[in-house]
Amino acid sequence: MRQDMEPCVSGSLSSASSRFLMGTVHIRFKGEGRGHRVGFCELAACFKQTLAVCSGRAVLDASGKMPEGLFHGSLTAFGDMGECLEVRAINRRLNGKLEEYFQGQYCAMNVRFKLPPKPARYSPKTFLKNLTDQVPLYKALLGDVSVGYFYFTPIRMALCVPSTCTQNDIQTLGKAVGDLAQVDVTVPFCEKRERTRYTTFQLIAMAILAFFFCMVLLGTFLDVAPRLLHSWADEDVVSPYADEKDSGIRKNLVLDVLLCFSAFSNGKRLLSTRTAIGALEALHGMRVITMAWIVLGHTFFYKSYVLSGGLFEALEYGKSFPFQIVLNVFPAVETFVTMSGILVAYTSLQKLEKYQGSFNPFGYFLHRYLRLTPAFILVSLLMILLPLTGSGPVWNETLQPYAKACEKRWWTNILYIGSWFHREDMCLPHGWYLSCDMHYYIIAPIIFIAMYKKPSLSFTLLAGMGAASIVAVGVLTYMWQFPPIPIFVDPDPDHFNEFMSFIGYRPYTHLTAFCIGMATGYFLHKNRTLHMNRVARLLGWMAAALVNATVVFGVYNWNAYEEPSLGVAVAYAALSRTAWALGIAWMVVACATGNGGFINKVLSWRAFVPLSRLTYLVYLVHPLLILWHTAYLKKPFYTTQFFVGYVYLGHLFSAYCLSFSLSLTFESPFILLERILMGKPVHSNGIKEPERTEKISARDFSKGPDAVTAKTFENGSSSCVV
Repeated sequence: MRQDMEPCVSGSLSSASSRFLMGTVHIRFKGEGRGHRVGFCELAACFKQTLAVCSGRAVLDASGKMPEGLFHGSLTAFGDMGECLEVRAINRRLNGKLEEYFQGQYCAMNVRFKLPPKPARYSPKTFLKNLTDQVPLYKALLGDVSVGYFYFTPIRMALCVPSTCTQNDIQTLGKAVGDLAQVDVTVPFCEKRERTRYTTFQLIAMAILAFFFCMVLLGTFLDVAPRLLHSWADEDVVSPYADEKDSGIRKNLVLDVLLCFSAFSNGKRLLSTRTAIGALEALHGMRVITMAWIVLGHTFFYKSYVLSGGLFEALEYGKSFPFQIVLNVFPAVETFVTMSGILVAYTSLQKLEKYQGSFNPFGYFLHRYLRLTPAFILVSLLMILLPLTGSGPVWNETLQPYAKACEKRWWTNILYIGSWFHREDMCLPHGWYLSCDMHYYIIAPIIFIAMYKKPSLSFTLLAGMGAASIVAVGVLTYMWQFPPIPIFVDPDPDHFNEFMSFIGYRPYTHLTAFCIGMATGYFLHKNRTLHMNRVARLLGWMAAALVNATVVFGVYNWNAYEEPSLGVAVAYAALSRTAWALGIAWMVVACATGNGGFINKVLSWRAFVPLSRLTYLVYLVHPLLILWHTAYLKKPFYTTQFFVGYVYLGHLFSAYCLSFSLSLTFESPFILLERILMGKPVHSNGIKEPERTEKISARDFSKGPDAVTAKTFENGSSSCVV
């Protein structure tokens, strides 16, 4: 069948190639003040070479054609990049040697309608809508969709050309054809098969990861081998390396350090459902559910328009009321900020009481820095290496900006100042949360020491900081005319980046939620029991649910139809985070004091415990998986809510699997190493764990901070971070 069809296809492609070439030969350009013909430049020569050597069959077959479903918003024709890059034009010389004329080169062409200059502020849904209605071509292609969306959404075509053609040649050709069709054509990149070149940062990253991988292998061997040799014993196996002192620290420090990297023991610790929290066990479920919500939102927001088909239909998703949960994922982070404030205040006040007001600032900050930084650095290294793991039509444009930003500004992650940079200049944009969290952790001692010594002063400080945060967000929203949140009717990436850079990522934006959290932590510290009758509990839960539902679903009209007025935008932007934090604070208080009922039972489900321990790493790695999946796609996909949901489940599962692996090899070892550094007992491979960790009663918080903070060691997840 293939042999029968090849002559027909070959003839058709050759004929099409010839007609295309003849068309390009007669296109005139204006350059250097005089006209010249493409037929006399290298561009025509390389196309003639294509026809002469292989009749252009593979080259044309690998090029993109008119996209199917163009009227429904399918704006991409990628062609076949793999086929294009495999093209080789080889000639056997008389002496028997092979000579390569050229190889295939894949070039992307972005086609946009000719539009007036893009204004700083505009609504894509309505701006230039009259132009769409007035121009018959635009109306035929777009229907009721405004041409304003094409400021940031091009029609992407692919062209497979010989490697002898330069990107400037293709740009010249595209401009000429675009002028005839009254469209703007640009060539963002051309790519051919080349040997992989490693940057200095990539080599350093690979060396660091290889070193720690070897440490894990060695540590696991030193841990598992003695267990296998002593497996005949009936009693619990204790490693022969476990020569303990009364302090719990082994005499052999080198061996102790190596055993911290045992994947076997770290895995047992991660998968354990034991918990030391009790009263705050509901936080496990809150972490896991909130993290799942964040991954869902990021699955939708970390997107490439050129990879999406059916975009015109996707514009209607904003009119789906349940879909607001996906579109308005922004309150989710306030949950983590609030929990961070609760736990840092509660645990610190317990320690101040235990040690009679004594506070060690060095140990406080060192613990926090060592807890967050290793995993943060690890994911930064993975981002630098990610471009080496594959290729695709949108591979480099998707991954390289993030990788280059990490090579240039990796140091901002170590200093936790990334949230003060523009989003496009950040190494790991989602790392803004860790930067903000570190800011809050630095100022927290001022508050909880004041809570211990003079509570009225602390609440004055909290009220002042919270009010300043509300005013700052409101003023910035008014001055810059920002929307209350990035809304669906305005999907311009430039608008999104600007909003996140000046409001979404800044520490002052979320300070109110942290202040509410610290006040809640003080309340729990002082009120170890809280008796509420059934009516009070019901009213409290109804009020919290109503407030939080209003925050999430109150944006429906803005996502579905049009942007709000400036006054409404200012009010929502300034107050929504405060409202959400109050709802979360009620949930924590109710569950912690025995007033949570069925909700507390669900959130305290032990299956959440191992997943909660991985929350920090899931937060760090899931955007990398989403970006990698986006970059790896070779063909556009038709955007539907079901498809996005299906992809989301894959992202969520993959994020937990990868996080588990990274926790075994990187995060958990550093948690144990920190305990060695601080002179604390290390319940590791050679030391038996207690039968059952002491629990705090749901109505009794009097057992001190160790019962609460022990979770940090056990689960490898700091209680004050995501």
